[in-house]
Amino acid sequence: MAEYNAQLAAKIDFGPELSLFRIVPNGWDLPHFKAGQFTTLGLNISDKLVRRAYSIASPPKIRDYIEFYIVLVKEGLLTPKLWDLKVGDFLYMSPKTTGNFVMDSLPEDQNIVMLGTGTGIAPFVSMLSQYMNPSMPRKFALIHGVRVSQDLGYRTALIHLSKLGSQVHYFPIISRPQNDPIPWKGLVGHVQDIWKSDAIETAWGFKPTPQNTHVFLCGAPQMIMGMTTDLKTKGYLEDAPSHPGNIHSEKYW
Repeated sequence: MAEYNAQLAAKIDFGPELSLFRIVPNGWDLPHFKAGQFTTLGLNISDKLVRRAYSIASPPKIRDYIEFYIVLVKEGLLTPKLWDLKVGDFLYMSPKTTGNFVMDSLPEDQNIVMLGTGTGIAPFVSMLSQYMNPSMPRKFALIHGVRVSQDLGYRTALIHLSKLGSQVHYFPIISRPQNDPIPWKGLVGHVQDIWKSDAIETAWGFKPTPQNTHVFLCGAPQMIMGMTTDLKTKGYLEDAPSHPGNIHSEKYW
């Protein structure tokens, strides 16, 4: 069985099936990583180390722990066991971080639109914490889509961030208000609806275009495929090692 090398430092519940996990290394230093990258967590199950990849939600400048925003998959092998962990319990965390879903090489005058579904907001939280800088001309628009308002993890922090100035604009939207136990007075629909409206143009004071904006997509594959198709019709290009573009995507399953 694999040797555990990390501990659960905190578990903060956003709901019964959505939690924030803070993991600290045991006997080794956290790796340096880029905002938007991911690593793996694992537990020994039936004499085998079961590992899954999770985007890092904390920014690289935090060196005490790594934070993950995880949804409980009841029929899954790993997440039900993660939910059983108590503070102080040991688990495996890969010392290696990886991924090209990053914005560190983008020009500072390029604006950023982020569309995430569910826990696909995790890398965006890391990116905003790392790259939001009021002295830069860059604008951010973060669109987060979930089924009910209880699934809007980081909502309080993002509302606060958006009120610090005019650089970050946050658009939470839910698709099933009829299932929400609390009356929802906000936006209803899907993240694509915000993109297709004039909401970002109104917030920024100008229209996002392929010349001034990069679009980051994270979460459900159907959303990513639909958005990519729509963006291409407007002149955006998919980013790839062979040809840089302004559509960046990270599928979550």
